[in-house]
Amino acid sequence: MSTSQPIVLITGIPGAGKSTVARALLRRFERGLHIPVDDLRELVVSGIAHPVPEWTDETARQFRLARESAVAMARLYAGAGFAVAIDDVIGAAEAEAHFGALAAERPLHKFVLRPSLEATLARNAERAGKAFDTAVLAPTIERLYRSMQAEPYAAHGWHELDTSGQTAEQTAEALHALLAEPAPAIDRRGVLDEEVFSYHATRDKVLISWYGKQVTVLRGEQARKFLAKIEGLEGKAAQLVMAKATGNFKHGNER
Repeated sequence: MSTSQPIVLITGIPGAGKSTVARALLRRFERGLHIPVDDLRELVVSGIAHPVPEWTDETARQFRLARESAVAMARLYAGAGFAVAIDDVIGAAEAEAHFGALAAERPLHKFVLRPSLEATLARNAERAGKAFDTAVLAPTIERLYRSMQAEPYAAHGWHELDTSGQTAEQTAEALHALLAEPAPAIDRRGVLDEEVFSYHATRDKVLISWYGKQVTVLRGEQARKFLAKIEGLEGKAAQLVMAKATGNFKHGNER
């Protein structure tokens, strides 16, 4: 299979500009294919199961089928010399499950577009070309904005971009520049797989330990921000939050 052209996976909440940015990025290549997972889902003529207002087992099945189709298309067109951009609203762990095999075959460049909630809602309200009133997505956008935390994506090697004040062309240019850089060095030695960090929260502070030895104390606003970031996380995603809070891991001072 040819590896001369990139395969890009772009995620973000509805209204973040994934499709517009993907198309702007692909115009920078001689040949480019855009694969929106939602468009593949909506090829279903009879029996389509939408994610709103209710997520069902059939919804999950149709998303799985659409993502498997996206992987097959990406392989086919990348092998024929096309740059490929897949866009999908997907969590970090889900992306590993659905697109991990593709990443094992060739470099998969992963980007999270994360404009502010206000900017996203405004963009969603202005979107045209949908077969429904996009205002119905506003509650989903607000929920996903809160739930799609940055740390799990960082732990799996995604680039995150705050695109609040950017045009689609500016974001595409930033992505194009990042494609020329090496993939981010996220725990290449697998240190964090061992869950080497732990923490203990008291009434007014957070104590972070490395191999059982206390290395960092967070107080006040720092402690509150840390607890908000790590809430609901576990495994490597939680380890990365603690590693960043100590400063040791990112500076290469791991044992």
